[in-house]
Amino acid sequence: MAQYAMPQDQNVGTTGTDVVTRDARLAIPNMQAFAFTTIIWGAVFAGFLIRPLATGLGLLAVVSFFGGIALFLGGMHQSTRENPEMGTFFESYGVFLISLGALVAPTFGISSALGSHLNVAVGFLFLTWTVFTILYMLTAMGTNPVWLGALGLLALASLGVTLGLLINVPILTLIGGWIAIASGLVAWYGMLSRLLEAGHSRLELPRGGFHHAPNIR
Repeated sequence: MAQYAMPQDQNVGTTGTDVVTRDARLAIPNMQAFAFTTIIWGAVFAGFLIRPLATGLGLLAVVSFFGGIALFLGGMHQSTRENPEMGTFFESYGVFLISLGALVAPTFGISSALGSHLNVAVGFLFLTWTVFTILYMLTAMGTNPVWLGALGLLALASLGVTLGLLINVPILTLIGGWIAIASGLVAWYGMLSRLLEAGHSRLELPRGGFHHAPNIR
């Protein structure tokens, strides 16, 4: 099978098809959690339907913290099965989201302690995640365009939020939020495609593919 949870389409035998189906079932809940959490934090930073800011930060804290735990556990499960590379990404995204949730949640008292420096702390956290996402994209070039597109949009969204918070340009934060929503929607499309594939549905959603020699295990 291909390395990643959303590999390029290719003709495989019966055994290969079984592996792809198992891999798809592993990917579906992780892709759902990825899309859900990314759309939520994107909507908070974009100010989309979530006002006032205090309400948005409360929602961000809850979704990031518990969504991050779900992604981390899902990534660990995937790492021990068919897809350690993809599992590593979800584990890392889970740690990032847990950190973000803990940072902005009033319960932990970190946001109160930081006071006016909270934006800088969140911005620096997004900076580190931006770097990781870009590095991970370099290793994901052999995946299909849908997953690569979701990653690319995620990197741009994180960069927008980073710059907006660190140099205090709210319009960049807002743009980053909207790009994050787009990333989540692309991930949802990929999840639906995998769900249909795992269920052997007659309806197929194309994910595209890159034409090179596949990495078969």
